[in-house]
Amino acid sequence: MARRIGVMADGRIGRVAVELLVRSYPDCLHALVTTGASFQDELLPDNCRRFSWRHLSEGSADALSTCNLDVLILAWWPHLLRGPLLEVAPTILNTHPSLLPHGRGKDPNFWAIVEQVPFGVTIHHVDATTDGGDIAFQQPIPVTWEDTGGTLYSRALTAMEELLERSLPIIVAGQIPRIPQGSARAPRLRRELDPASELHLGDEISVRDLLNRLRARTFPPHGACYFTDGDSTFEVRVEIVRRE
Repeated sequence: MARRIGVMADGRIGRVAVELLVRSYPDCLHALVTTGASFQDELLPDNCRRFSWRHLSEGSADALSTCNLDVLILAWWPHLLRGPLLEVAPTILNTHPSLLPHGRGKDPNFWAIVEQVPFGVTIHHVDATTDGGDIAFQQPIPVTWEDTGGTLYSRALTAMEELLERSLPIIVAGQIPRIPQGSARAPRLRRELDPASELHLGDEISVRDLLNRLRARTFPPHGACYFTDGDSTFEVRVEIVRRE
């Protein structure tokens, strides 16, 4: 039975994961790693040790290893684990905003719309690959014409909160599933997003593909699809509303 849990926590999902553990399983939370001072130490149980990512990444994993963790949860964690950090716990789980094996890598909310593949959220086992480890828990999210990259990201946050709440009792009990992923394309890289967002006025493209690309990149205040005409470059966003 897994009793010693650590969390690498960032943003809204990181806070939710820590709050769920503190509320329901305070004796299980033995380590918290953050990128900044976003968590108040007085809210943590006495058995929880606090670590700075900067110190861990610049040094070694020895300090975190002394916590003797059974499970390490990466809750919306923005950094890849490499080398000794992959060995700090026998089970390392990552929260990812896609329905793996679809959407490995960066910007899965964009690619789910552009490539018309299933979307959702996944908690998966971490290995040396990028989002390629065995699946532990998933929740699909249906995609409609009214969705944009922004709405999918927002819905993924809510779905991940729900998935964490349902999954934590199983994680604490040490009964975590391992479902091998099916085959999928290589993980997407952040540098692929901008070229895929450029529109060329002379190109022939189906209306479906154009609308999908426009709504996939509609995510204010982030950049949008764009085109250049003469000396000027323009951004394009779109709103699709169901007619009654």
